[in-house]
Amino acid sequence: MSEKFSGWRVVGGCFIIMFVIQGGMQTFAVFLPSIVADTGFSLVEISLISSFACVFAFFSNMLFGRVLKKFGLKITVIIGIVCYSVHFYIFALANSLLVFYVGAIIGGFVIGFSTVAACSVVLTNWFVEKRALMISIAFSGSMFGGAIIMYLLGLLIDLYGWRMTYVIQGTVLGLMALIAILFLIIEAPDRKGQLPYGTDKAAEANVKTNQEQQAEQGIEVSKAKRTPCFFLMLAGLLLVGIATNIENYLPAFWQSMGMSVVDSAKMMAVYAFLAGIAAIILGKISDKMGAKIYTLLTLVLFVAGCLAVYFVGIIATAPMLGALLVFALGGKKTSNLVPPQVTVACFGRKDYCLLIGSAQAMLQLGIAVSNPIIGKLYAVGENYFLPFMVMAVLAIAALLLIQASLRFAPYQSKKF
Repeated sequence: MSEKFSGWRVVGGCFIIMFVIQGGMQTFAVFLPSIVADTGFSLVEISLISSFACVFAFFSNMLFGRVLKKFGLKITVIIGIVCYSVHFYIFALANSLLVFYVGAIIGGFVIGFSTVAACSVVLTNWFVEKRALMISIAFSGSMFGGAIIMYLLGLLIDLYGWRMTYVIQGTVLGLMALIAILFLIIEAPDRKGQLPYGTDKAAEANVKTNQEQQAEQGIEVSKAKRTPCFFLMLAGLLLVGIATNIENYLPAFWQSMGMSVVDSAKMMAVYAFLAGIAAIILGKISDKMGAKIYTLLTLVLFVAGCLAVYFVGIIATAPMLGALLVFALGGKKTSNLVPPQVTVACFGRKDYCLLIGSAQAMLQLGIAVSNPIIGKLYAVGENYFLPFMVMAVLAIAALLLIQASLRFAPYQSKKF
């Protein structure tokens, strides 16, 4: 089966989509100085673009299951890809804040329809064994993409200006994502007469009965949403989003200590590569040890990373890289792996496509509300001590909530 198994190309397709779409959505910071200088809008006004995108990413993730059920995975992702290109074109033409905010709202649907939730659904369809590793490999594309695309966009902005660069990004990267979804992604193994990777030999021998049973293991969405486990999980994911968003403030933290803008940008590029490697490592650990150990490890490392990054500061490159590596193992980039792992562990694969949208939405909501929280905490002490420490405490609370949800998970307790 390994020679003909189509799941490997699906992983490659998801990697490309995460590389160009999610990675491309993380590049706003490189445009920010040029937009402010060219339009005359304040930094605060332009920064609200990210807030609008995060809020509508929450709504689009909540709608994801319904849209997926009505149109299927490929059409849902294509809608997101079209939104990806269109929202960049809107930015390129924008001369008012309202137009920028409209573009940001459309950008929220990119995040909800064509990135984490969609890729985790298709990979959950294809993999029983090595599922976490395959998801982490695909998701690492966003981290590597964010670093590489941001560098290339910086060159293009110098050559052609920020408006034309947005047009190029929307066209070239949009086409790459479209090619990946049309020619590499297959929604489920049965479309190719195959079984999910890791299906036992008995199921292979009796495809018509056991394959259906294997694919439908888990809790129905209507029952899942009535369990305490569901609400514990959502509360924990909300706190994960709030806490790990401190990652966005790493450049500002370093610059407050005297690091140049250029050097902080280089350090963030290095961090993105470290996060990509960390995601793959964590995926392998999750496959071997399960979601309980995975969430325990990643959130404890996030707390340790917050302490390490803050107290190491900018004293020297080697200690900073060590602190960043610890932080990367639990930071915002790798936190996208938490909802897929926890959702499957709590409720199984049966209605995963209808549950993952809610899980991912809560993570996005946490990111959206985190910015004003961190801003207020910074204002209290006029430094980054409180933001880092409070986010570490919130991560501990998130860990307790998620561990509780896994402890009382109906899918695990019934052992489907």
